[in-house]
Amino acid sequence: MDLNSSQVSDQILKHDIQFNTDMNILSIGGSDPSSGAGIQSDIKTFSNHDVYGFTVVTAITSQNTRKVTSIEPVSAKSLMAQIDSILSDFHIDAIKIGMVYDSQIIKVIHSKLRNIKVPIVVDPIIKSTTGATLLKKMHCMITKR
Repeated sequence: MDLNSSQVSDQILKHDIQFNTDMNILSIGGSDPSSGAGIQSDIKTFSNHDVYGFTVVTAITSQNTRKVTSIEPVSAKSLMAQIDSILSDFHIDAIKIGMVYDSQIIKVIHSKLRNIKVPIVVDPIIKSTTGATLLKKMHCMITKR
């Protein structure tokens, strides 16, 4: 069953954890300037459920409803710094992982979250709704481990 980012976020809120207005959820994924997907869409969904959302950007996309024109993954250093800044200062109740794009991003996320004891939903976006590849093919095997 294919779910969009908002539907996955809704599933987190409805099934995986108890609803609580004091809940903090971290969304790790790509940035979509049209706010139709990615961390922007997650923030809107969280807000609609009175949940506070935090974000970590894995890649910056240039896209609209018709096409994705570019994808720029963030550096490992930037990704580590973002994750550390959130986890060192805030209580996180759940994590949603979306677009990871390449193996370096996957490895950083795994190393930073492997000892975190909260529900984690992994929804690695492989293709956009317009058909653009958002996860390099050779890295799909890493996400299956």
